[in-house]
Amino acid sequence: MANSGVFYTSGYADDGSGAPYRFKFSWSLTGQSVEGNYSTISWNVVCDGGKSSDYWIVVYAKYVTVNGSTQSRSDAETIYNGTTVFSGSSTIYHNTDGSGSFSASCGGAFNYSGDYNSTGSGSWSLPTISLACGIDKIADTSGSGISFINTGENIRIYFTPKTTSFSYRTTVSIGDNSSTDTGTVSSTSQTYRQYNIPHTWLSNGVSGTLTCKLETLNGSTVIGASTKTITVKVSSSIVPTSSGISATYVSTGNSTVDSWGIYVQNKSKVEITLSDIAAGSGSSIKSCTVSGPSIASSSMSISGSTATSTTNAIRNSGTLTYSAYVTDNRGRNSETRSVSIVCYPYSNVSIASFRVDRCLANGIISQDGKYAKCTFSGSCASVNGKNSIDSSESKFY
Repeated sequence: MANSGVFYTSGYADDGSGAPYRFKFSWSLTGQSVEGNYSTISWNVVCDGGKSSDYWIVVYAKYVTVNGSTQSRSDAETIYNGTTVFSGSSTIYHNTDGSGSFSASCGGAFNYSGDYNSTGSGSWSLPTISLACGIDKIADTSGSGISFINTGENIRIYFTPKTTSFSYRTTVSIGDNSSTDTGTVSSTSQTYRQYNIPHTWLSNGVSGTLTCKLETLNGSTVIGASTKTITVKVSSSIVPTSSGISATYVSTGNSTVDSWGIYVQNKSKVEITLSDIAAGSGSSIKSCTVSGPSIASSSMSISGSTATSTTNAIRNSGTLTYSAYVTDNRGRNSETRSVSIVCYPYSNVSIASFRVDRCLANGIISQDGKYAKCTFSGSCASVNGKNSIDSSESKFY
């Protein structure tokens, strides 16, 4: 890339007579416009060579072409070493990526009215115009640069525009979630765009990569882009919740046991209910889990904001504890809640003794009796005083 350049036409600086015999083309960069995406140059064509400035030569047809634009004359002119034959300035428009180049050529018919007998050309790449601006930093709302942020908080994308003529599009994204803002600026001072990062952008995980992108647009054409990334996390305080847990009696079909209003071993069930369940902000509930005696399934049924699970017939007795918690799609668990019930032991009636004797019709034992008297004793579980049998009873057959 060049800021200036020179070339000479063919021929000789001294044709033997001491007269100049070629042209010198030179140029220099005079400016660049970011808004217009162009460079300006000044250039000239001068007579070159000769023994001294007193030596001259007649040049007839002559021309110069700079960046496709041509000047020419055909009249005979007497020129000296250093005489300016052509001069001017040109505007060189650059490509959309900021690169630019141009070429030039010139020639003349020295001391001869026919075709050009001295010609030359050159081409140059100009300094690239930096059209697009980059992201200066990703920062919090205080302006301090950051490498990570929690969901629910705000970030700022800082950048310094090159011109007010362009528009600038900023985008923040995580996976398929994104937010974009496009607009112009009123000055070329550093500015920022602010975004809130929703909890929902990390609904299935606890961390991710946030991509921040800045695009510079000339009309609808993107002429440059800059990207930075930071880490986004879900605060450890954002977890699933529930308001409470309860236990409810469930019948196994024994109406007598049901009337007692207590839990009875092998005769009762219990329904565990977890209330007001909710996932961590921005996520959704994945499952609710319960544990405890005689649980039919550790996975609870979910309906709205309630999760329930009914046990099999309770096989255990004593104070029984059931615990449950919520898991969301981030894999985080709620506080475990517990509830206890008292289940009273139950056993079938047991016979301790059994005797058969001959007896009379009135039950008096007699070898002459025509009847049999059956006498037995037994016991049963008291079930907190709800259950009882006669300790002994006689039957006559």
